[in-house]
Amino acid sequence: MKKIVLTFLLLTSLSASAQEKRWEHHIYVGSGVLLDNKDGRIETGFTAKLGYGINYYFSNRWSVRPGIDYRAESSSLLDNSDGGDGDFFQYIDIPIAVQFHSDDHWVVGLAPVLTFCVDRDEWYIDADPQDPLNGKSKIKVFNLGLQPSITYQWKHVGLGVESYIGLFDVSDTHGLMHNSSRKRRFSNVVAVLGVRF
Repeated sequence: MKKIVLTFLLLTSLSASAQEKRWEHHIYVGSGVLLDNKDGRIETGFTAKLGYGINYYFSNRWSVRPGIDYRAESSSLLDNSDGGDGDFFQYIDIPIAVQFHSDDHWVVGLAPVLTFCVDRDEWYIDADPQDPLNGKSKIKVFNLGLQPSITYQWKHVGLGVESYIGLFDVSDTHGLMHNSSRKRRFSNVVAVLGVRF
């Protein structure tokens, strides 16, 4: 019995030392440009994110990294000077990235992203204080997106660019007919700095 236990421990330690590291933690921050597509008109704004992901390596070249991100987006950093109603939204994103590691430095990824809006901002139509949209949320709670990315890694640091492409119309008109033509899709392009350990 002792020989079997010792043999098992020896084989386990040899196989563990022969395997490469399989799990990796990532913490990252990023900021960039919001692309707000309103009925085919693209308006720009600001986006920022903070996230955590855990990477699992299937091989030296392929890995999957589920994560969770906090993301904030604004149509402008400062109050609008024209008296308009600026937009500010906050999200929790759940990306599940499939990544290809071309070598020790370059990583290309693609992730479906489940997006939950936790602060949907509210309509305020100052031209008509009695408008029934006033005080109602501007966008829907859920969206689905795609997130392509490319990252250059060295040691424990990574610097890259990623994009969020919203797949659905998220405008919430609350069934009011005079606003039913408003359609809205959000995308962004973000520079991301991360650490891994």
